Amino acid sequence: MHTSLQPKTNAKLLAIWGVVAVAVAVVASPTPWPFLGSGLVLGACAGIIQLRALRESAAALVATQTAMEVRRVLSSSRSGRLYLYVFWFSVVALFALAFYFLRGRAFVGLLAGYSAFAFMRELLTLRGTFELHRLSLEQRA
Repeated sequence: MHTSLQPKTNAKLLAIWGVVAVAVAVVASPTPWPFLGSGLVLGACAGIIQLRALRESAAALVATQTAMEVRRVLSSSRSGRLYLYVFWFSVVALFALAFYFLRGRAFVGLLAGYSAFAFMRELLTLRGTFELHRLSLEQRA
């Protein structure tokens, strides 16, 4: 199973994105609350869809070894394609909104929005990575 689907990797990413989001909220002045909130909402939508995609394609995902194989498996299911669309829509929307509203501080808004997005997505898919890990152990036995 590819590293990106492992619970350990998911937990590390969850911690990293959480620290980044909190750091931006604490350090940025003024705090980009609309971007943090938008990121959380978009991340929740993406996380729910990605969790469904992980469950639909669990057997195929356990057999993956590369990131491209993971993407190919996700692209083969309806939920996986929807997740990929939501992911790219979210990134583009956060980017566009940050540049439109914050101009000179766009990077701060984008970092706030994306870190909140990634944190929420990783939080919601953590359970799915444990399910995949359990399935991979069962298949080895």
